[in-house]
Order: sequence, then structure tokens, then C-alpha cells
Amino acid sequence: MESQKKYYTRTAQWLHWIMALIFISAWIIGFYSGNFLSWETEGDLRGNMIDLHKNIATTLIFLIVIRICWRFTHPPPK
Repeated sequence: MESQKKYYTRTAQWLHWIMALIFISAWIIGFYSGNFLSWETEGDLRGNMIDLHKNIATTLIFLIVIRICWRFTHPPPK
């Protein structure tokens, strides 16, 4: 009798939660910079916040590709 997995691998679980935290942080930064910072804000705060939002989103896209590749090579539990 073959042993069946009951849970996702630790790597899949870590990727899931890291991606969730990154997504939430990117959303909060994007919401904040879009709704609470005006274009007349002193200094480059708005531009820096938007750049940070884009960089975080790029990291998230990279992790999504890794997660998809991981999923193709590791079948889900039954």
C-alpha cells in the first residue's frame, strides 16, 4: 500500500504564506500611496512609495512562477 500525503510540502506552505504577506504589504502600500499621498507631497515620498510597490509586486510575480513550477513537480495531497 502506497503512503498518501495528507498535507502540502513545507516548501509549498512557506511559499504560500510568504506570498500572502508580500501581497498584503504591496496592497497596503499601493492603497496608501494612491489614496493618501497627493502629487504635491513634499519630497519624493509618493514616487518612492510607488517604486517600492512595483518592486514588491515584481518579487511576488517571481515567487508565483516558482510556486507554479513547484506545483507541477509536486502533486497535491489527496
